[in-house]
Amino acid sequence: MRPIIVEIFPALILFIFAQYLGGIKNIEPFYTYLYLFSWFPFIWIVDRVYRFRTGRSHLGLKNPAFRSNAVLFLASTSFWLIFEVINFRLNNWLYLGLPTEIWIRWPGYALSYATVLPGIFFLSDFIETFFPSSQVKAPISEIGETKSQRWPLAFGMAMLIFPLIWPKYFFPLIWGSLFFLLEPAVQVWGGHSLLQDWREGRWKKTISLLSAGLICGLFWEGSNFSAGAKWQYTVPFVGFLKIFEMPILGFLGFPAFALELYVMYQFFLRGWVKLGTAQKTLIILAMVLFWAAAFWGIDRFTVFIWR
Repeated sequence: MRPIIVEIFPALILFIFAQYLGGIKNIEPFYTYLYLFSWFPFIWIVDRVYRFRTGRSHLGLKNPAFRSNAVLFLASTSFWLIFEVINFRLNNWLYLGLPTEIWIRWPGYALSYATVLPGIFFLSDFIETFFPSSQVKAPISEIGETKSQRWPLAFGMAMLIFPLIWPKYFFPLIWGSLFFLLEPAVQVWGGHSLLQDWREGRWKKTISLLSAGLICGLFWEGSNFSAGAKWQYTVPFVGFLKIFEMPILGFLGFPAFALELYVMYQFFLRGWVKLGTAQKTLIILAMVLFWAAAFWGIDRFTVFIWR
């Protein structure tokens, strides 16, 4: 047991001191950046205990998976920015206490959003270590489009359009819209389809993602509550009975969000390998421009109070 304690001890100490210095004493930089000082130790600890149970790790420069997981951090920021842009219309949350210096604020956005996918996916993988290993994944192969893949597309489109037209009444549908929109492509391209899992009675990945989404949701809100730079919700109708800053009914969205992110990442992985070098270069350039435009939009529409 000693090696795992040695590996997680520095991250655990950083987390505890950050909570004391930032969350209680309001000492900088821990106060403003309490979220970052909470989440990166969390991700490290989850990965270390996962390694302790399986012998595998998501992190580490010598790890063969390091490169793909570096992509995961970049994809995390890109994916979350999609929801930030949607929030320009929904206006479901706003930011308080952000630093006025752009050279600090924008990297802060990128680093904070980069924790979303690793937090959920690493924790999901760890949760799966407690399941029996009898369920074997079906081999990946591309399949043609079927009628069973068309209804999710129409359903997802409706879930996306309704909140954009009538955000006050349909805003919760966003947290699931991309799941249904992208699942048909994931199936056709031979990715790991959760809908296919459900048809064939395989529930391990779904249960682990739902659990990870809820746990990460609680940790997100706890990390945010005492931070100097934080978010606050402005959702209509269901803003009562809060846990931290989140209305209690809002926690129902975190498990669905985890499924949505998994499908988005499967869509990205399967689509990426189909692209040529020139296409990949254009997408990377478009991503950089998207980050800059989204960061500007957050400054303009979502930040409510500056530090």
